[in-house]
Amino acid sequence: MVGDIYSNQAVAKSLPRWPHFPQLRSFLSEAGANPGRIRARVARFVPLTLVGEARECEFPAVPPLEPSLTAIFLPKAMFFFGGRRPTPPSPCDQVTTRLTDRAHQCAAQAAAAVNNVLLLASSLSSIAAQPVALPSELADEIGKIAATTLTLSSALAVTQSRIMAWMTMIQRNLWLNMSQLPEQTRKGLLEGPISPKGLFGPFLNRALTHLQEASEEADRVKEHTSWVQAAPQAFGFQASWRGRREQRSPWPRL
Repeated sequence: MVGDIYSNQAVAKSLPRWPHFPQLRSFLSEAGANPGRIRARVARFVPLTLVGEARECEFPAVPPLEPSLTAIFLPKAMFFFGGRRPTPPSPCDQVTTRLTDRAHQCAAQAAAAVNNVLLLASSLSSIAAQPVALPSELADEIGKIAATTLTLSSALAVTQSRIMAWMTMIQRNLWLNMSQLPEQTRKGLLEGPISPKGLFGPFLNRALTHLQEASEEADRVKEHTSWVQAAPQAFGFQASWRGRREQRSPWPRL
C-alpha cells in the first residue's frame, strides 16, 4: 500500500529479502562480532573454493615489494615479515599491510568460489538442455535461472577483482609516501598495472628507466654548466690577488 505523499501517515514498505536468507545474515554478522580474530583464508571453505588442481596458495596476499625498491624506500635498514616480505618500519603501517593482505586473500578465495559457482550453473543448464531430461517448460526455467546465476557470478568476480586491486593500491600508496620520488612518478607507480610478480608491476621498470635517464641528463647539464659557477670564483681570486698587490710597498726589492 502506498500512502499520500502529503499526509503524515507512514508509508507501508515491502519487507526486505533478508528473511528468506536467515543463514546468510548470520554469515555476514560473524566477522563483525570479533574482527580482531578473523583470519584469511576461511579454512572451512577451502575444499569448496579450490579451482582445478590449485592449492591454498591460490589465495595470495598483496604482491610483495620488489627488491629493487627496498633500497629506495628503506635505505638504512630492511624489515622483513616471516623472513621473506619487506614490511614498513612503522607499527601502524605494519598493521595496515597485514589487514590488506588478509582482505586480498579473502577476495581471492571469494573469486575462486565464484568460479566454481559458474561451473555448477553451467553444468545445470547443460543437463536441462538434454531433450529427455526434463519437460521443455521446466528446462527453459532452469536455463533462465542458470543464466541469471552466471550474470550475478560475473558481478561478484568483477567486484572481488576491484577489492584486490584497491588493497594493492593501499599498500603501494603506503610505500610511496616513504619515498622522495617525483609526483608524476609516484602517480604512475600508484595507478600502474598490477602483476602477481611484484607490488608495482610492469610499470616499475619503465619508471626506473625514466628516473635513470633524468638523473643522467641532470649530470650532463651540471657538467656543461660547471664553468658558469667556476668563473665567478676565478674572478674573485684575481680581484683579491690584485688588491693584495696594490697594497704592497711601491719600492722595489733589493
